[in-house]
Amino acid sequence: MALKYAVVLASVRQVRNADRVAKFVTKAIAAQGIEALLMDPVELKFPVLEKPIHWYQDKTQAPQWLQDAEKQLLSCDGFVFLSAEYNRNVPPALSNFIDHFGHNVFTSKPSAIVTYSLGGQGGACARSALIPMIMELGGVVSPATVALPQVNKQLNEDGSLTEQGAGAGFDARLNKVLSQLEWYTKAINNHRSGFGNIPS
Repeated sequence: MALKYAVVLASVRQVRNADRVAKFVTKAIAAQGIEALLMDPVELKFPVLEKPIHWYQDKTQAPQWLQDAEKQLLSCDGFVFLSAEYNRNVPPALSNFIDHFGHNVFTSKPSAIVTYSLGGQGGACARSALIPMIMELGGVVSPATVALPQVNKQLNEDGSLTEQGAGAGFDARLNKVLSQLEWYTKAINNHRSGFGNIPS
């Protein structure tokens, strides 16, 4: 069965680098023969969290946009989070998105994290903040990482690597991240098919 990842963007700023990072990552995912479902907060326009979907005793009473988003995420085998870094943390649009859903969306599903920044650390603090959020919801984070410092100098607008980015080996780093994610995804799926879902 073909795998599918939810590729979750984090930034809603009017001038953002998320689009070039998304193109860079989704091209690499497609090269592995894996489907990418782009979840972009600019397009989804989630309101500030008032009531997550798992707080509804009858989920059919939740807003239709929230039901649809949960259904899309449940159809995915894993996640790739693309996060900028705001004030040493994840952007509020990303935490707001995640907080709309419960453990049933993330439990025993693997995630990869790709971070970026205009500064020199490449969003490392955002990764550190995002890992416990994912784990608290029952997710598994693959250990390999890509952190893109000065992202506008590493990636062109079409998602291709600049000469500087190619020289830094970011394509090889991303391939390692996605290869680990695929390994974790297949391992978990195989185990689930033999032993069922993780005990609750």
